[in-house]
Amino acid sequence: LPNFGPAKAERAKEWAQECSQSAGGASVALAERQLDRRLRRPSPSSSTPTVADIIGRALDKVGAYNELNNKEHTYLHRNGGWIILHGMRCGGKCVDACAYARWVRGGWCKVKATGWVADGAGDLLSVASLQVVALVDEEMCINCGKCYMTCNDTGYQAIDFDAKTHLPVVREADCTGCTLCFSVCPVPDCIRMVERKTPYVPKRGIPAASASPVS
Repeated sequence: LPNFGPAKAERAKEWAQECSQSAGGASVALAERQLDRRLRRPSPSSSTPTVADIIGRALDKVGAYNELNNKEHTYLHRNGGWIILHGMRCGGKCVDACAYARWVRGGWCKVKATGWVADGAGDLLSVASLQVVALVDEEMCINCGKCYMTCNDTGYQAIDFDAKTHLPVVREADCTGCTLCFSVCPVPDCIRMVERKTPYVPKRGIPAASASPVS
């Protein structure tokens, strides 16, 4: 912030020194140098790939949702640093909306890659096929209802909330393992993501046989 704190004092000191050297005249050169220093963008730490280098690099790294391990955190090495990502943290709405139920595997990696997602970080790690479901510990639950509200508003409405006991009950058939409830739970280990006993079968739209004709 050039107009507050130490930066303001430094600017005033430079301005006073410049004015004393120029016999009180305002220095346009100093103002231009200060403006240039504030607006100068830092130089990138590595070369940025062009669009031609990126297009099509991840097309061969597409796999089915059944191959995605959404229980483990995945790590992505990008431009010199590690970024912690999570499979399907968003809630998985796009997976059920997509007619092909596909997901791009080009950005998931647990080992140090070559530096960019487009270089094929997904080639270095095969993601285990493990589907999970949320399991609520009734003894640890504080009945806050956050998991129910989150799943109901932005998830798959897979949690029922008992009106008498105020305990959440997860319907395994509807749970996609998106971990939204796990993320908002204020009690550590109250909600755990465990392996599904039966495979998750997406439910998309209304079956053609049950749809009523339009008159």
